[in-house]
Amino acid sequence: MAGGAGWFTVCYTLFSMDPLKTEYIRKTVKEFFDLEMENCVYAGAAFYQFDKNGVQFISERSFIGFALFLIVMSIPFGVVLFTGGKSYLIIRSLLKQGDSRYSKNLQMQLYKALVAQTAIPILLLFIPFGTIFILPIFEIDCQFLSAPITFFYALYPAVDPLPILLFVDYYRIAVSNFFDSFRCRTTRVGIYEEDSSPSNNQA
Repeated sequence: MAGGAGWFTVCYTLFSMDPLKTEYIRKTVKEFFDLEMENCVYAGAAFYQFDKNGVQFISERSFIGFALFLIVMSIPFGVVLFTGGKSYLIIRSLLKQGDSRYSKNLQMQLYKALVAQTAIPILLLFIPFGTIFILPIFEIDCQFLSAPITFFYALYPAVDPLPILLFVDYYRIAVSNFFDSFRCRTTRVGIYEEDSSPSNNQA
């Protein structure tokens, strides 16, 4: 909740609309979306803008907002790494203390699920969004990344629970049995050939 409030504050105060920024992105918005800026509402950063005389300058507000964005993003990223690392150490210690083969097997399944659930948000959220935030500072065009990042963001909630369903036997077997119940069951007919040799007839 605090992260959302911080994100909103940065967008409202530092990344809000202004005439110079509007003129800076007018051509791009018209080219890619066929929209006039008078019909758009946006929040964003333009690190290297042009003043009314056409002279380029560095926007301090954009850099300050970018730094605050990095702080907001680093908090959940740090939580993911800290909890993932701590859980890893706990499960490793439990693996050494496991009394039975069943216990060790279950702990290994949870360990694999933990690794996957730590990697998924890093690969689908933090790395893509961090990349699209950082590249404009170096004036690198990252327009081509907008569509894939939107897809990754929409995909994350669907992919996040999959490690538990795939790596933990109890859940995997239950899901497998659920889908097996929808399969069409075919009736099998067996054909057996009887022995009709002459010796049997004479007997």
